[in-house]
Amino acid sequence: MTAVRPLRAVADPPRAAAGGVAADAWLSPGVDQLLRSLNLWRVGTDHFLAMAADPDWPAFPAAQLVAALVTAAERSVPECRVRLVSWSPGALPSARRSVRIVVDAVHRGPSGDVTAQLTVDQRDSARGPRRRHGHAIVLLTPDVPAAADVVGVASGRAGDRPAASVAVRPAARFAVRPAVPIGAREVGASGLVPPDLPTMLAAGALGDRLSVDPTTGRALLAYFGAALTVPADSRGQRATVVASTVAFLAPAGHGTGLTLGRVGTGGGELPAEGHAHAMTEFRTPAGVPVVQTSQAVILSR
Repeated sequence: MTAVRPLRAVADPPRAAAGGVAADAWLSPGVDQLLRSLNLWRVGTDHFLAMAADPDWPAFPAAQLVAALVTAAERSVPECRVRLVSWSPGALPSARRSVRIVVDAVHRGPSGDVTAQLTVDQRDSARGPRRRHGHAIVLLTPDVPAAADVVGVASGRAGDRPAASVAVRPAARFAVRPAVPIGAREVGASGLVPPDLPTMLAAGALGDRLSVDPTTGRALLAYFGAALTVPADSRGQRATVVASTVAFLAPAGHGTGLTLGRVGTGGGELPAEGHAHAMTEFRTPAGVPVVQTSQAVILSR
């Protein structure tokens, strides 16, 4: 069930700069603050509203839009879980107003798979016209109660066995490529990821500290990966993401540590300019890829 929470008024003034920090700076939210923002407000059949984790951010971050797609799709089709998100972003919405996510189920397969089309839009003003800010195709597959959840408390029926970790040999299912773990310095530079979140995920301790349902757990991993797949700006680059996919590759039991790494030779370092491809993966301590984020970007100075 989606959480109902008050929406911040459009007319609320932005916070003043403090301690030399610009009022429009990207400031990392706390874990609790981020998780609250990942819960959507249902406003109609398959219509949801999302608010930015920080309404004083310069824009509504693309990472949170990707996470909202995961949540909206699974709330609309509760008997399924997201396996793949293919996101085509538009211009970033304002962080000061809610965005609307509309879910349309376009196909239901005989095995229970669902293909859904999701659109994201926002009003220019309280009563202004809605403008589209991107669309996505999402593949969902039937949720098996006995299957392990990526992050969060298992959602099995009463009497079911607790979800257990699934042992998968990386070489048997995946062509595992080198991945360089993303360090705390880059996490901090992103201005989007809570500084303590990587440590909590690596220790498998998120569920011990907070009550996180499996849908919110998947949305959280989608957010984390989308926020850090393109390396933080270090050479005066401007990166524009033109396409993004998030794939949930394999289950990992509750309490399994997950570490985010950048995939590719040279730690996934991107060229100074031009078109490029960036990829990150969450992996278990055994090296099993669990969630993969892939982005096509245009780099400029």
